[in-house]
Amino acid sequence: MKQVMFMIAEMKATLVEVRQEVRVSNVTLGSIAMNELDCPRLVFITPYTPPEQRRSIKTRVSNKLTKTVKEKHRLTFLDPVTGTAVPCGSDGQGYVLSLPSKFLQQHGGKIRDGLIVLKLVAGLGKIAGLPLSLEGMPTEVVSMEEAQAVRMFEELLDSAASAATAGPSQSQDATPSKSRWLGSNSVSSESSRTAAATGKAYRALKDLVEEQCNDPKLMQCGLEKVVASDGSVEWVAAHSKERFQLEGAKCLIWNQHSLEVSSD
Repeated sequence: MKQVMFMIAEMKATLVEVRQEVRVSNVTLGSIAMNELDCPRLVFITPYTPPEQRRSIKTRVSNKLTKTVKEKHRLTFLDPVTGTAVPCGSDGQGYVLSLPSKFLQQHGGKIRDGLIVLKLVAGLGKIAGLPLSLEGMPTEVVSMEEAQAVRMFEELLDSAASAATAGPSQSQDATPSKSRWLGSNSVSSESSRTAAATGKAYRALKDLVEEQCNDPKLMQCGLEKVVASDGSVEWVAAHSKERFQLEGAKCLIWNQHSLEVSSD
C-alpha cells in the first residue's frame, strides 16, 4: 500500500511540474516549425509493452517502466488542432519500431514539437489520449500517467542529446542548444540551417516508419496532409480537417491556447 501511495504522489508531482513548465514559459510554442513537411511533425514515443504484459495498477507498482532505452518503442502522431493522439499503426495503438541510437542522437533535438504540444495539453488540464492502456481508469489517474509518459519521452530525447554532445564529432545539426530551443534570436543563416536540419530529421523519421512498419505512404498514420484557406499546411485528423481548412493556422492548439493554461 505504501508503494501505491508513493507512486501516486510521484505521479502527481510530475503532473504539477509539467503544468508549471507551461505556465513559466519554459515551453516555447513559437518554436514549432511551420514548414510544409512530408511527415507529421507532432510525435510521441513511449517504450513498447507487449499486449500480454500490459500493466494493471498492481504491476505498474512492481514493474514500473523507468528506463528510457528499450528495444522497441511505440510511435504515435498527434493532431495539431486538438493536441490529442490519433489511432495509427496496424493496431491503432502506434507504430512499433526500433529507434537506433544514431537516429536519436542526430535527430532527437529536432522532433520535440510533439513534446511541446503534450506539455500544453497537460497544462490545460486535458487528456491527450496517449496509447498507455489506461481504459477504465479515473481521469486523474490518466492525467498523472500521461504526465509520467511525457516526462519519459523528454528524458529519452534529452539522453540522446547528451550522448550526441558528448560524442567526439558532433555534427552542426545534431541537436540544438538550449538557448536556441528556448527561442533566442539567431541570424538568418542559422535559421536556414535549423530548418534544413528539421526537414532532414522528419525525413529520417518517415524512412524509419516506412521501412520498419511496412507503411510506405504513411497510410496508417491517422492524419491527412491538408492545405487550409490561409495557405497553411498541416497533417490533421479526420475530425479536425474541416475546421483546419476553414480556419487555418489560428485553430492550431498552440495558437488557440498559448495563454490559457490551467492554474490547478
